Amino acid sequence: MGLFWFFSAVPITLDPDYKHPELTVSVDGRTVQHNPPSPGLAAPSGALIAVGREGFVARKDHGGGGGVCRGYWEVEVGDSLDWELGVLSETVRGRVRQGRLERLPEWALGRSEGRYHPSEADTVIQTWGVRPTMIGVYLDLEGGSLSFYSVSSMALILEIPVEGSERLFPFLSPGHAAGRDQGKLLSICPPSDWDFHQELMGSGSVSQGDPRAGNNTGPPATGERARAPGDKQVKGNSAGPSMIEVVQKFLAH
Repeated sequence: MGLFWFFSAVPITLDPDYKHPELTVSVDGRTVQHNPPSPGLAAPSGALIAVGREGFVARKDHGGGGGVCRGYWEVEVGDSLDWELGVLSETVRGRVRQGRLERLPEWALGRSEGRYHPSEADTVIQTWGVRPTMIGVYLDLEGGSLSFYSVSSMALILEIPVEGSERLFPFLSPGHAAGRDQGKLLSICPPSDWDFHQELMGSGSVSQGDPRAGNNTGPPATGERARAPGDKQVKGNSAGPSMIEVVQKFLAH
């Protein structure tokens, strides 16, 4: 199944009980879409968000065992200009069900009107000249980090620190639909369709080369490569351990 199979034993699906009323979740729980209300009807308040069923918790916050503390999943965003994805706490998840979540969580990567946020992510992607259509998300609660990748190029977009003792859940937020038209889909890929881990089988590392060169797993022009999942530096192109080294570290726990 590939190296990332070691990091996640639980496929990610969305929970229809934890979503905004205007969102439609597919039967298999992998796709979400915005369906705006009919003209003249009052629109429900709150952020357009759908939350995953599966939660993650650090071992140290769960008595040293029992919870899943690392996970990897891939989300197809396509050419949508507005979307957001990441993780949120169990407390925030409860607000989603109660319809009281007004703002999207901060542990996230998003796109709004064609620009990416946080700004560090926009800076990285704008230098590529191509836009990622599939985002890989790696949550490492042991290391306290959340990382986002362009799956097609195996390039790191952003790594942010994650803190707190609560269980964390993946979430998706599709863009608002215009008028009566349905919004664009966001889809979680099943593990059998993952692209990133299949490429890692052949390379054992993550590239920070130019994504326009395709799935180039060699070093970029500067001679440096992207930091692998588990390293904590957000900015810069400092070299980190290979994916094989990260997997070995994980299996040693």
